[in-house]
Amino acid sequence: MAFYRCSNCGQVFEAPDGATSAFCSNCGAQQMLGGIDNSQNYNNQPQQQEQQPQNNDAQNGAYNNGAQNNYYQQPQQQPMQQEPEQSQQPMQQPQQSKVVTQKPLNGVSYNNNVPNNNVPQSPQASAPEKKKVNKGLIFGLSGGGVALIALIIVLVIVLGSGSSTKTNHKISAGYDHCVALNNDGTVVATGDNGNGQCNVQGWKDIVSVSAGDEHTLGLKKDGTVIAVGYNGYKQCDVLNWTDITDVSAGYLHSLGLRKDGTVIATGYNSTQQCEVGNWTDIIDVEAGYRHSVGLKKDGTVVATGSNTFGQCNVNGWTDIIAVAAGDYQTVGLKKDGTVVTTSDNSTNSTSGYNNVVAIDAGNDHVVMLHENGEVSAVGYSTDGQCNTSGWTDVTEVAAGGDFSVALKKDGTVVATGENDDGQCNVSSWKLK
Repeated sequence: MAFYRCSNCGQVFEAPDGATSAFCSNCGAQQMLGGIDNSQNYNNQPQQQEQQPQNNDAQNGAYNNGAQNNYYQQPQQQPMQQEPEQSQQPMQQPQQSKVVTQKPLNGVSYNNNVPNNNVPQSPQASAPEKKKVNKGLIFGLSGGGVALIALIIVLVIVLGSGSSTKTNHKISAGYDHCVALNNDGTVVATGDNGNGQCNVQGWKDIVSVSAGDEHTLGLKKDGTVIAVGYNGYKQCDVLNWTDITDVSAGYLHSLGLRKDGTVIATGYNSTQQCEVGNWTDIIDVEAGYRHSVGLKKDGTVVATGSNTFGQCNVNGWTDIIAVAAGDYQTVGLKKDGTVVTTSDNSTNSTSGYNNVVAIDAGNDHVVMLHENGEVSAVGYSTDGQCNTSGWTDVTEVAAGGDFSVALKKDGTVVATGENDDGQCNVSSWKLK
């Protein structure tokens, strides 16, 4: 069983895990809950039941600023009944034009800036479930074509050797928040800040940013890393990382690429998404929902973690110059400008798109930057996250939970999609 907050009356009610809808026990309003398939298997490993870790930090309410967040306090509850076994088949997509995703009420702890010198281990109890709602079957498609600056980015990646040559991110979209990097090394953020994931005002000397589900990473020019936000599974314990050239924030884990091509990880490890210690010759890393992806300098790709939807089936990929990890899929950009994906969902098909120079993957959509600075998007678009047809002069794209963001060559930022938490309030930004 799980607890949810009613979007109508604000009271907490209880519903079975995996349920797609329930009625509030206080006001009787029907709530659309979403749900995910908890049965997991691993890339190239025998199928096994995913271990749900204990979150001890959630019990003591430790916060970075010492303040309690009442929204995430664990309510009193009766002993849970044993959950029924869930199917491994992908969820049916609801047809509503708008569905409110209810978040389970779980205890939280903020980044307490305590370095973790140990190899990340799977915690010992259940992680908060990220409720996924695929919001309809509206198929968003838009333009294609050549931004000179983006083409230069690709050439740098292709021609680079040895250590990572990946261009650092100036914008990044999380589940419900967005962060952007100014040229002076400071950072701005907007959107959901329930766990302090937007508390980046004091950051400086930053060269790249990455927004996860409820935490944010910043790569500093000296190769160290800073983090803010939810830290219940040590995903923010990065203060001891050094010689880092790239970072990526996932759902409850974080990845760092070292300049020697090896990778470090910390956070929730229930499906072995942090088992990257044997990766070598990596030039790009991407953290998804419960999987991790690495691009090797020879153009092949490695992946580890949950493979329920085939998101780790990248063994045959070649000639790849960039990768993106969504919630349940992995996307690869080939050096000929075409795009491949592990998804077997025709709505997310990237087939037929050419002259692509940059990609990113969100909850259930993919955005692609073309050579001429225009942007295409495919996937579910009930919140308008694929409405990118009017975007021009774009140099970088980012895909969040149910929204998309783009940086234009004049330093302005545009966004489309869900904006319930203000994650698309970027019109005033001028990155310079």
